[in-house]
Amino acid sequence: MGRKEKDEQQDTSFSIRQNLPLYLNFLNRLGDPALLVELDGTVLGMNQSGLSRLQLTQKEVQGRNLRELVPYAAELVADRLKRVRDSGERTIFDEILHLPDDGNQYISSVYEPIEDPAGPLIQIISYNRTSEEEYRRKLEDFQTSYRRITENLPGAVLKYRLSADGSDAITFLAPGGARLWEISEEEARADVSRVWRLIHPDDVPGMEASVQESARTLKEWNYE
Repeated sequence: MGRKEKDEQQDTSFSIRQNLPLYLNFLNRLGDPALLVELDGTVLGMNQSGLSRLQLTQKEVQGRNLRELVPYAAELVADRLKRVRDSGERTIFDEILHLPDDGNQYISSVYEPIEDPAGPLIQIISYNRTSEEEYRRKLEDFQTSYRRITENLPGAVLKYRLSADGSDAITFLAPGGARLWEISEEEARADVSRVWRLIHPDDVPGMEASVQESARTLKEWNYE
C-alpha cells in the first residue's frame, strides 16, 4: 500500500469518541431519549431528552454505567446489552418498565452496534409507547365488552361501512345476526353482497334509503 493511499484511508476514518460533542448534537435532534454506551454499558453521552428524563446533567451521566442510572431496569439493560454484543445486530426490544413511583411504561428500545476505530459502541434510542399501548388495551376491552353485549341481543347487530366511492362492507356481525342469517361473520366480511341477498326484497329499498340518509346526514345508521 502506498503512503498516499494509506493517508487517504486514515483521513476518512471518523472517530465518534474523538468527536463526541458532534455526535451528541446529532442525538439531540431526536425527540426521544438516546445515548451512546460502551459494550459494557458505560455511558459516553446522552441527549437532552434522556438527561431531562433522568433529571441529570451530562457530567453526571458520563462515565457511569447505564445499569447504575436506571437501577429499576438494571437486569433488563444487562440482558439487552449482552444479546446485542453476542449478535452484533441492530435489535428492537419491547418491554414494560416498572418505575420507582409504581407507574408502568411501555417502552420500545432500539439497540444498534456502531463501529468506531477504537472499538464498537452501542447506540440506544428509547420510544415511550405507553399511550399507544393503553389505547390498544382499551380498544381490546371495548371490543370484548361489545361482543359480550351483542351476543345475546335478538335480531341482527352489525357494523356497516359505506365508502365515498360507493363501495360497502360489513366490519362486524354479532352472533345473533350470524344465527339469524345462517352466515358467519367471516363470510359476511368477505362478501357483503351475501348479506344483501338475505334481506327480503320488500325490505331492500327501505334499508338502502336508510343507509343513504345516514351517509348524507352523518348520523348513526339504525334500521328496524
